[in-house]
Amino acid sequence: MYSEWGLNPLDVISWLIYPLLPVVFVATFVATWYKSRQGDEEFGMKASKFHLYFFGIWYLLGVFNWGVFFPSEWNYGMWIAAASGIGLHPTAYGLGEHITAWFDNR
Repeated sequence: MYSEWGLNPLDVISWLIYPLLPVVFVATFVATWYKSRQGDEEFGMKASKFHLYFFGIWYLLGVFNWGVFFPSEWNYGMWIAAASGIGLHPTAYGLGEHITAWFDNR
């Protein structure tokens, strides 16, 4: 089916993942918020990894298919949402203080 469109299997997987990115990003934030209200603080670590891996897989498929590409004006929001998955990780809070303390002690 995809060969008649001139696509290889990696193109098809990338094409299927791209529309799911916003859904996955929102779902990880909602699930993390819900689980933290339930008292499960460790879920944020799992959600953060899934969030970042899902984006990373899509980006690597794009690199394999089209070469290295960077955000353009039509998808800045998607890249910001992908990077915001770092904030889901429980140890990410206070990361700025750790970094500045490291620079102060040098």
